[in-house]
Amino acid sequence: MGMSEEVAQRYEKFITESNRTADREKNSESNIESYDGLDNIIFKPGFVRLNLPFFASAKCINFIKKAILLMADHGWKLLPLFDFERKTGKWWYREEQTFQPDKSLKDINFTKGFSCMKSSSSQERYKDTNTPIFKRFPGLDYDEIIERATYILNDVSKPNQYDLSDQTLEYKGDADELRWFMLPSEAADIIHQREVQYVAPEKLPFMPVALSEKLNNKQNKRSS
Repeated sequence: MGMSEEVAQRYEKFITESNRTADREKNSESNIESYDGLDNIIFKPGFVRLNLPFFASAKCINFIKKAILLMADHGWKLLPLFDFERKTGKWWYREEQTFQPDKSLKDINFTKGFSCMKSSSSQERYKDTNTPIFKRFPGLDYDEIIERATYILNDVSKPNQYDLSDQTLEYKGDADELRWFMLPSEAADIIHQREVQYVAPEKLPFMPVALSEKLNNKQNKRSS
């Protein structure tokens, strides 16, 4: 991930110990010695590993690549539609009135010949997930799905969407230095063409080695 040992230790301390002192002081007044959990899980660095099935067609693989590149370039436009909890790292759609129950791999079965979720009253709004993707969008091919996704991303980035308060005010000190992700309010500011404080890639707390090498190669080409 391109993270030094020193930075990794800073993250570990910030995520696991940032709230312990306050909690211990609070608990000592009530003669409680236990700590109720971690804090700042939203800062936990991570990565995604993509495994492509060997039996997938070239057309399918190409579609997956296009979808990943589309989200890498434009996925940030969806951020104003979501909110998150700093302590747990959970994200949710802003129009949800309450937290939806977490889904588990135990809820998946393949009795119908494809993966589907066990239905419950609290999951009625997700019942469409019990229908295979190719039946949910009959007649759509891969290119049409990409076109539809592109339209949605362009439409959602119109300035009349959510106008959020400045969330950067909540991130000072270590929180500001260790934050590696864009906030929904920052995405909204970009969409509304307001001034945003950008962070140069080399000033990020860490950067994947492959990305760092790619940026260095681009800079070398420009300077040559």
